[in-house]
Amino acid sequence: MRQKVPFGELGKAEHYLLVDQFDRVRGRYLNRYLIGIASFQLVRWTRDNLAAVHVIPYFVRDVSSLEYLKVTFKQWIEAEPVRPLHQDHARYAAYGAALPTQDDPLTVGKYSDLPALLDGYHRAVRFWSRNDPDATLPVYVPFEAKEALHLSDLF
Repeated sequence: MRQKVPFGELGKAEHYLLVDQFDRVRGRYLNRYLIGIASFQLVRWTRDNLAAVHVIPYFVRDVSSLEYLKVTFKQWIEAEPVRPLHQDHARYAAYGAALPTQDDPLTVGKYSDLPALLDGYHRAVRFWSRNDPDATLPVYVPFEAKEALHLSDLF
């Protein structure tokens, strides 16, 4: 159950539970994009920042039969799909009602040393569709600093 407790205020047992649940649900696919990242920093991104981030191969396959291509978010969102997409697909998020998690940060990892959007595709699509040049959204990006959240602090 979601209780809106900041991550930094969770105890070690809750950290272990979150890591375990992440691994069960998304980790098998997404862990490869976290290798080499020691910490994250919360930043605010503009539409231009979002446009330049890369899309993971799982979503690239929506616009290309070549999953290994390095495709930016702008290229991905503007491309015609190469196959039919389910109505719940992230690319259709702008047409639905905004969920209460709209302000939750996106998460960026690394794909061949390029920044890659890992989590938050629905929120990113809704943000993109606003087309507001002054709008920003929260994003966790890889960062090396003492004050940032270190993955090693989880264990």
